[in-house]
Amino acid sequence: MISISTILKHYKRADIQEAMVRSAKDKEVAIRYGDKGFGKRPDILSYPRDVIEFAKNYATSLHVSEEHWENPLMLSPGLKRAEIDSMRIGWDLCLDVDCKMWKYSKIITHLLIEELKAHGVKSVSCKFSGNKGFHVGVPFKAFPSKVNGVDTKLLFPDGVRRIAAYLRDRIEPKFLDIVRNDDLDGIGKELGKEVIVTRNYCKKCGKEVKEKKEGVEFVCQKCGNRVSGEDKFMVCEKCNSIMEKFDNIEGVRCTLCESTEIEERVDSSALLDIDTVLISSRHLYRMVYSLHEKSGLVSVPVKDVMKFEKDMAKPEKVKVETVFLDDSKTIEGEATNLIIQAFDHKPKVNVEEVEFKKEFDVPSEAIPPDLFPPCVKIGLGGLEDGKKRFMFCLMNFLSSCGYGYDEIESVFKEWNENNPEPLREVILLGQLRYHKMHKKKILPPNCDNKAYYADLQICKPDGLCGRIKNPVQYSTRKAFAVQ
Repeated sequence: MISISTILKHYKRADIQEAMVRSAKDKEVAIRYGDKGFGKRPDILSYPRDVIEFAKNYATSLHVSEEHWENPLMLSPGLKRAEIDSMRIGWDLCLDVDCKMWKYSKIITHLLIEELKAHGVKSVSCKFSGNKGFHVGVPFKAFPSKVNGVDTKLLFPDGVRRIAAYLRDRIEPKFLDIVRNDDLDGIGKELGKEVIVTRNYCKKCGKEVKEKKEGVEFVCQKCGNRVSGEDKFMVCEKCNSIMEKFDNIEGVRCTLCESTEIEERVDSSALLDIDTVLISSRHLYRMVYSLHEKSGLVSVPVKDVMKFEKDMAKPEKVKVETVFLDDSKTIEGEATNLIIQAFDHKPKVNVEEVEFKKEFDVPSEAIPPDLFPPCVKIGLGGLEDGKKRFMFCLMNFLSSCGYGYDEIESVFKEWNENNPEPLREVILLGQLRYHKMHKKKILPPNCDNKAYYADLQICKPDGLCGRIKNPVQYSTRKAFAVQ
């Protein structure tokens, strides 16, 4: 346990107090009092002197939220999701790398930082967690204000998990190239018996082979058919001949395709650990320059991960030079490409699927027709059949893309003139009045709803179509790309 003299000496430093207050702006704070656990929640950190006052009461560490709040003190355990969303004004991307092996924690962190920079994110910061790992952060200011028509502040925690899963999949090949040449048996012993470092995979079908299949093999002497089994005799399914039995067939076989071509691969999940539990509403992480109860070290910012050693985080060696997640030089929207790519990506690991609300905030400006998806462009050229179904799709599409009712009426009339047999004007105006009366902005049917685009024969996908679920997503992503 950290001595009270160490706690007071560390937290009485004015530079540390000021740095911690800066990091706590608009955030919920929780104070840990050694073995007694955390104090009351929510709490805040408003003034530098607050830090030393907490320390006088034997506060060992301070923890802060990833989320930014309009008023952190209004938070409570009984709030509903909608209430929490209304209070949140932003969030930071904070990835927790906590591999049991120090060497790999550094490598994973380094690869994450490089990947973020490769996506055009310059405001990447990193800090030592205080014990075995690191925190990699990107400030909220770096992200666009909206994604797919949804306020980015609402994409927490589910959307942030997708970013974490995307980055994990991106760095996995590079990480495995590094690990492949290491002593895997030694790694397994160091991690513990319960950790599997390598697994067997079938070369033929690619599935994991989880069991050893021992038994006998039957071979047809007439047609050469080979089958494994446990029976006393078998009849060939191909030529109906009695098959010859061969005993003592041992070894690893794929239970799905019966192939014996098995290869051993490194199991990345045993080492490549990016904790997504941290990415949850009101979850806290150790504040920068805070002490760690177990190690006695300080959670310090890190400039060069591969050169960093734990000895540099001793309290007496700490120099306050930077603050974790400092957004003073952040360019707004610099992480746009990152979050769009993350939503386009299908993660290898299970991630809670993010479903956008049916009713959402529309773009402030109408998206121009040249950014419409192929199905809408084709439909606007005129249809022989299914005009009422397309009109339903078009109404919801245009209203979700920022078009007012006067603009929609103009588009409808132009489209109707392109139809071989135009609809009566009363039908068009009736549809407009209906939607205007309900005032709700809802998405058009999803792309996989075959009763619409495919059945209307206007589904002619391009390269982007395969990565979206709804026509509105197509146009909003195109609009982001040209900003």
